[in-house]
Amino acid sequence: GSKYNIVLCGLRGGHSGSEIDKYRGNANILMGRLLHFIGKNINFDLCYLKGGLQDNAIPREAQAEILVHEKDAYEFEELISRFEATIQNEFRIIEKNITIYCEDKGPSTERALTAKTKERVVFLLMTIPDGVQKMSPETDSLVQTSLNAGIMRLRENSFNMQICIRSSVSSEKYALGDKLKYLTETIGGT
Repeated sequence: GSKYNIVLCGLRGGHSGSEIDKYRGNANILMGRLLHFIGKNINFDLCYLKGGLQDNAIPREAQAEILVHEKDAYEFEELISRFEATIQNEFRIIEKNITIYCEDKGPSTERALTAKTKERVVFLLMTIPDGVQKMSPETDSLVQTSLNAGIMRLRENSFNMQICIRSSVSSEKYALGDKLKYLTETIGGT
């Protein structure tokens, strides 16, 4: 198929402790949304996925490489434009520089995820909780429990995510960890 390099960037990022309550965009989560949006409209193969630098930093950029059938190339590029306009509208107050670059690398043959594995990765990115989970009922403007999907890496034989969980109530922190474990194990991960 035609190989495309996708870069979702221009997000503000920030520290997952002090700026999680600003509701800034998480590039990893938004890349998951983009891949899901593309998959609802055309078939594609996922070859590469990377985002974030630290688990406690809100990711500002994510990258993907996909293969698209040549007959779907025009529609694919239109989908990228539509999705970019959608998230620019959603984040118009918070993220003024959000951009999606899409570069056509031409016809290519690449190693890619199986359809089932791609579905699991996209499912995880679409369903994993991220950001503020609960504000303190006692102290105004204090985040009680939150998490940040800080790093994602697609390697040759695995897909890894590093997530930073924070809570001023330890039972909520452990419950959130259990939720992530349960979600991951349900789709065959560890």
